[in-house]
Amino acid sequence: MDKEGSDLPPSKIDSDHFFWHGLKERGRHFAKSHHLNRWRNLVISLGVIILVVLFLLYLLFLQPPPDFPIKEFVKVEKGLTIEQAAETLAGTGVIKSPLAMKLWYKLGLAGESNPLVAGDYFFEHRLPLWSVIDRLATGHLGLEHVRITIPEGLTLVQIGKLLEGKLSEFNRARFTLITKGLEGYLFPDTYFFAPNATEDEVVEEMRENFELKIKDLKPDIAISGRTLEEIITMASIIEKEAITPESRRIISGILWKRIDTGMKLQVDAVFPYFLGKNTFELTREDLWFDSPYNTYRYEGLPPAPIANPSFDSIESSLYPEETSYWFYLSDMRSQMHYARTHDEHVKFKNQYLR
Repeated sequence: MDKEGSDLPPSKIDSDHFFWHGLKERGRHFAKSHHLNRWRNLVISLGVIILVVLFLLYLLFLQPPPDFPIKEFVKVEKGLTIEQAAETLAGTGVIKSPLAMKLWYKLGLAGESNPLVAGDYFFEHRLPLWSVIDRLATGHLGLEHVRITIPEGLTLVQIGKLLEGKLSEFNRARFTLITKGLEGYLFPDTYFFAPNATEDEVVEEMRENFELKIKDLKPDIAISGRTLEEIITMASIIEKEAITPESRRIISGILWKRIDTGMKLQVDAVFPYFLGKNTFELTREDLWFDSPYNTYRYEGLPPAPIANPSFDSIESSLYPEETSYWFYLSDMRSQMHYARTHDEHVKFKNQYLR
């Protein structure tokens, strides 16, 4: 026995030490591996459960209904709440669960944009709930809108004819009926209408556009001494009598001066409206045709506008240019000639219109 109290050779001692140490490490590794496997199995199980739950949610709430209205229009009325819209869409077969749609909005999954855009939605194919909601939130109606330009100076009758040829569901007779009294107040502009737009929708958009355009003019109209109706009626005449911004303002000044002094307007622009004849078709008898729109026979403005004027004509009516002129005429090349006296006016007529 050596001084350290061991009668085993050093190699034996080292061998035993490594054996037991290795056994111990393998035990620790096994325990650790077993622990990791348990966590891995738990994560996999939870993942499977989540996938199953999501699949069930999709089947029960998010999947498009079997009676989804493919290639049909679904109307979402203006002013509906999310709850009302959800009930409407469920009733038309677009979504399965109104509750799921409400929760989608309450959880903020529809984003920060306008939560609901009214309109007629057209679906080419079945869509899951989130796609339907995205369409509603962005106003993607599903059909390319029809670009329609309403030229300045058209009458309601002319507008009705134009729209009837552009919109599939448009009824010209009904348009004429619901626009009674609105001559002059449907703003001429370029519009983008849904191809199935109704008469009511067209009128509403054009009226809203009119109000928007004249909004900044209303304070000046209020202090002008003229009513809005007078301004628009005069603007409709100016629209037909002049072409350029300069001539519109000069003619506006002439016509308002005639009204203020009790002189008849004597404008030819009114005759196409109530008689269907232009300046070059008029006879002397036509000038005395009995109509409240006949400005050769009656003083003052016609009882209502004779067309739907441009913004420039409305501005010209509101802001006339004061001149010494009392008469004007447009020659065959649409050039304006202004006169201070009737004799000078007659001279221009003989010079430029014969």
